[in-house]
Amino acid sequence: MKQVLCFGDSNTHGYDAFTGGTLDYTRRWTGRVQKALGEQALICEAGLNGRTCGFDDPEVPGRNGRKLLNSALQTHKPLDAVVLMLGTNDCKTCYRADGPAIAREMEALVEQVAQFARLTDCDAKTLVVAPPPLGEESITYRDFDRQSLVVSRSLAGLYRDLAARHGVAFADAGAWDIPLDFDGTHFTPEGHRRFALRMEAELRALLGL
Repeated sequence: MKQVLCFGDSNTHGYDAFTGGTLDYTRRWTGRVQKALGEQALICEAGLNGRTCGFDDPEVPGRNGRKLLNSALQTHKPLDAVVLMLGTNDCKTCYRADGPAIAREMEALVEQVAQFARLTDCDAKTLVVAPPPLGEESITYRDFDRQSLVVSRSLAGLYRDLAARHGVAFADAGAWDIPLDFDGTHFTPEGHRRFALRMEAELRALLGL
């Protein structure tokens, strides 16, 4: 059985914008992919609300992905693949980060996975996923503004370039027509369903299933 770590934010955790809770595992994309792959792979969900690629939340500690990734890698080893889907929260106004700054933090995560693979003598493949850009509705909330939208739309190209430099897989979820909830940030249940279908195909190709 292949083992896959899905390291992401609230859209990997299954945050439900309507209730403020979490969608049932069977309805969020990680659970749907697990059901589709069955005994071929174990999907290890490591999503956290507010997680960034590499910035410290000034109000809620423990959200810096760069500081947390190694722990997740060690917890779930041995690993055959690592899915990295972060960047949405890095677009928040409190960080004032542009696209290249966020991409550098994502690149640091890719390098962490490569180092982990070397040190543990495993062949963990990396899939960098550019999250769907923020929707227009997101700017009605204090976390995001018009510049946040611009930055979020720039991530796919930047992530594609860094993935090419490191020889890892890349997917642009912004091209997958994923419906977002009323907050312009989180996947709807239908969004999770569509995302799962695309992610299943990506993982099958990556792992040779």
